[in-house]
Amino acid sequence: MRKRLSLVLALGLTISGFSQVTLTPTFVTQNDTVTVTFDATQGNAALVGVSQVYAHTGVITNLSTSATDWRHVQGTWGTDDARMKMTNIGNNKHTLKYHINSFYSVPSNETVSALAFVFRDQAGNTVGRASDGSDIFVPIYTSAFAAAIISPSDPNLLLEQTDSVELEGQASQSAALDFLVDGNSVATTNGNVLNHTLQLNTLSPGLHTIVFSADNGSTTIYDTLEITIRTMTPTGSKPSWGKPGITWRNDSLYLELRAPGKEYVYVIGDFNDWKLDEPYQMTKTPNDSVFWIILDNLTPGQPVKFQYHVGADAIRVADPYSRVVLDPWNDPWIHDSTYANVPDYPVGKASNIVSYSDPNPAQYTWDNSYTYQRPDQEELVIYELLIRDFREGHSYNSVIEKLDYLQNLGVNTIELMPIMEFEGNESWGYNPSFFFAVDKYYGETNELKRFVDSCHKRGIAVILDIVLNHAFGQNPMVRMYWDGANNRPAANSPWFNPVPKHDFNVGYDFNHESFDTRKFCRDVLTYWMEEFQVDGYRMDLSKGLTQKNTLGNVGLWGQYDQTRVDILTDYANTVWSVDPGAYFTLEHFADISEETALANGGMMLWGNENHQYNEGSMGYPSNFFGVTHKSRGWADMHLIGYMESHDEERLMYRNINFGNRNVNYTTREIDTALQRVALASTFFYTLPGPKMLWMFGEVGYDYSIDYNGRVGNKPIRWDYFQDSNRRALYNHFAILNELRSQHEIFRKDGNLQLGLSAYTKRIGLSDANMNVIILGNFNIVDATINPQFSQTGMWYEFFTNDSLNVTDTDSILSLKPGEYRLYSDVRLRPAPMEPGDTSEPADTPTTNQVRVFPTIADENGVHFEIETVTNDFVEIYIYDLQGNQIWDYTSYGMTESIRDVIWKGTTNAGNYVSNGVYVYRIQRLGGVTEGKLVLLR
Repeated sequence: MRKRLSLVLALGLTISGFSQVTLTPTFVTQNDTVTVTFDATQGNAALVGVSQVYAHTGVITNLSTSATDWRHVQGTWGTDDARMKMTNIGNNKHTLKYHINSFYSVPSNETVSALAFVFRDQAGNTVGRASDGSDIFVPIYTSAFAAAIISPSDPNLLLEQTDSVELEGQASQSAALDFLVDGNSVATTNGNVLNHTLQLNTLSPGLHTIVFSADNGSTTIYDTLEITIRTMTPTGSKPSWGKPGITWRNDSLYLELRAPGKEYVYVIGDFNDWKLDEPYQMTKTPNDSVFWIILDNLTPGQPVKFQYHVGADAIRVADPYSRVVLDPWNDPWIHDSTYANVPDYPVGKASNIVSYSDPNPAQYTWDNSYTYQRPDQEELVIYELLIRDFREGHSYNSVIEKLDYLQNLGVNTIELMPIMEFEGNESWGYNPSFFFAVDKYYGETNELKRFVDSCHKRGIAVILDIVLNHAFGQNPMVRMYWDGANNRPAANSPWFNPVPKHDFNVGYDFNHESFDTRKFCRDVLTYWMEEFQVDGYRMDLSKGLTQKNTLGNVGLWGQYDQTRVDILTDYANTVWSVDPGAYFTLEHFADISEETALANGGMMLWGNENHQYNEGSMGYPSNFFGVTHKSRGWADMHLIGYMESHDEERLMYRNINFGNRNVNYTTREIDTALQRVALASTFFYTLPGPKMLWMFGEVGYDYSIDYNGRVGNKPIRWDYFQDSNRRALYNHFAILNELRSQHEIFRKDGNLQLGLSAYTKRIGLSDANMNVIILGNFNIVDATINPQFSQTGMWYEFFTNDSLNVTDTDSILSLKPGEYRLYSDVRLRPAPMEPGDTSEPADTPTTNQVRVFPTIADENGVHFEIETVTNDFVEIYIYDLQGNQIWDYTSYGMTESIRDVIWKGTTNAGNYVSNGVYVYRIQRLGGVTEGKLVLLR
């Protein structure tokens, strides 16, 4: 590694970019005028052939917080910035001349030790960096007497014994100059320049240190260069127990990297001071695909930080299978409250992302005290959640704190938007870089496990949103095979297409017909199931998992593709081989024949009805038929319908801004807009089949999807729940989901009659137990509708608790704008016991018990039937969802008896409370019982 000792002592700076950027004069100080020359053919070579190049530059000073902390940055990205426009001097070289102190406006109290650069085209879409993708740093000098090794300029010299090295050292003043190799002098002179040809066949394989010294009689300056002479790559079969990535066996570390076609790979890390040395060259398997090594010389029990140095391109990458990575750009912004004690990055030793592995990580102990039964996939109520925009703490712990809120809402599944290590911190997560690592911005690995455990304890499943269509530029598999001239994956990449196969691709497109990609994806899918006990996946952009080239023809992309079906079936079978009951859901949106094949194969598919439900909620013509599997002609309920998702505009935003209106009625008024969402949800949750809602839709979130940019942070509005009308919408969602959980007719695939295409809409449900009719007026004027009652007799309206004696099945009902009704021929609430009735239930308890009924209560209240067979006491408390106690009942010294305590939905002072979800707590000698109930008068 090339080091200037004065800089190392000051900042621990890793010097990069000598071959890319040269400075004239050689020994420039911050008080000088400098000419910067950028060679676009070096480094990542991304700007080769670009005529007009722009610099983007800053300085590293004594006030920098790290060796990569730019200060006094110059240049406006993506603009035709005249100050940063470089002069093209031909041969892909570009120059810029300026006075350092003046150009950067360096204050007098700062000392500049290095100049920092990246280079760009005018738009800023193509960027010249160091070969490993890092920024470019070039040191400058702080005194009049300076010396340096000018040649070779490459700081990462890995050479053959047959090579020779042309050494050149320069000093700014005449001095006694000396080259020493491993402490032995090989050339000396007096003057300003010393040249020497070093024949490497005189040296043994391995690491060697070359020192250039300059002594002017009063001061001696040293510059150091390290070279490694390598031998032929060792070959041999890997151990039978070896697997990709990082494996600890006692105090030994086994590393395995797949790198087909690469000539050699070295491991560098804190165990060898990040130096290329022969004992750390990895063994290649006979099939020329896998490199492996066993490290035995490690400090027992201590974590390691490391990278791979891959091939002649000298690309340094973290392990693609890393469970934890250290990111020098984004980790410093992670607060201890989210991820405590992020391991320190090896500043001055490495650049780019580094693997971190602990042989003895803190183990999570799964709670085995409960029995978890996964919800049937046809009955899922999925809450799609972006941790970043759900809680200010953006952590698993902060989401755990709100699980009661979600459980009371009736959610039985949480779908987390991608939590695998992604680029940056504040992201939707669809820009993945490390597929086996939990992104630290959301918390530690064990906290994700605790989140899954906490969900399962409540009967809530966890689905991970996973991205296998593409990866982004920090991904080591992208970086190992990179075409710098064209700024894309190289043609020989085992994993990626140089050019994507479809128009909707972002990042770099995986080739899923490649053995290497299929193996990697199977490993990813297996890992999260086994390690985190998640319940399945939502496959992002699953239609992209194809090699059919449809660029420029989106319609062709969606047509039936048997190879794509086979790929997804293979991945689904991988998941089901780990857990046969796991969910495998697809964001697909392809031809109906292809989706039918996938659904018949047991997979679940997203059903986007955002536009239709939003049109209805705004008061315009709409048709909800597409939300049900019946619209696809499917026998199984494998369509996950949704009114909103992370990708769709919010219902409330459109209601308020674009809703229909007349002089008497407007959907744009906020309370009416909320009622319109309640109307739409009544025709959503009552339809059998799995459902999904986007977070905060239950309280009428009304910020546009494009607020602060489409993927930008959105306001977190938990205060919405304190608004009575928004809380009423939450309660409405909760009540509908409670109906689904209590009555099979709303979740099982029975007899379904639909009239969903007009302003007035009707759903008819029937099974062996009851008949249900749901009616709604989506117009902005009064309307009439024929309910089409299936028989005469008594019908009961759920929301008002009214009853209707139907004598004519063709009778017409009138509905006001936005009005909805739900009729059933069986009352959907359990009838309370008659006053004074103290008859025992059929199963007479033999211990002190309390029976609570009904859990959905009307004006008759909730009954707490207290059974006492021994001396006891009882304390009953009712709380709202904010934890405020609103009612209590206590009795002490109870003897054998049965009594009926009724809560009428009031406070102790007799004031009525609003409809909604409440929590009861019963304390007795035998312990504490808690539960929820819904008040609906």
